Amino acid sequence: MIKNFLQTLIWLIPASSGKNKLLTKFGHSISPSAYIAPNLVFNVQHVSAGPRSSIGPTNVIRNMKEIWLSEASKIGSFNVISSHPVYQRLYANGATLVLRANSSITSWHQLDAAGGIQLGGFACLGGSGSKILTHSIDLRLNVQAAYPVTIGRRTFVDSSCLILGGAVLPESSFFGVGTVVPHSSAAKNPGHWSGNPAKRTGDAEGNWYNREDEN
Repeated sequence: MIKNFLQTLIWLIPASSGKNKLLTKFGHSISPSAYIAPNLVFNVQHVSAGPRSSIGPTNVIRNMKEIWLSEASKIGSFNVISSHPVYQRLYANGATLVLRANSSITSWHQLDAAGGIQLGGFACLGGSGSKILTHSIDLRLNVQAAYPVTIGRRTFVDSSCLILGGAVLPESSFFGVGTVVPHSSAAKNPGHWSGNPAKRTGDAEGNWYNREDEN
């Protein structure tokens, strides 16, 4: 309890090389070039922040087994990233958030990471107000169950989308504002997706899908 309290205090101090060193001493893996702004972080077992990765200010992060930011990946501000403690034990990849190189989460999103969430390289949870819900009641079994969510490499998710546990979003795709991606989604082919439930409405085209390292 004391260790968690001390870590919470460290997470709240401004970004600095000293903060990165302190977090590393507490067992995290923070690159000297990572930028870690003040955030409310509680009961997070391990954070790995690679070179040139960043976590913006005023996020709430709690009850997570692992937060993994690969090189140049980014988390913006005012996001809520959480799980229930039980999912740290029940699932091998439960209560985890993985951002591959150059992927990003912007601001004002809610991520229930009980079943695990992964963003592929150069993917973006963009805009604001999207929700990822990885756990819910399994009506067939009458139990709480969690399933992972994967956002494919170079895929963009726009504002106010809802993504449910078990969804796998294809690579090089665009999910328009307000798209609902259910756990039984048939969103398997790359393209432009929209609606409730998500339906493919065309191709995803543009230079955004061909970006190289922007840092």
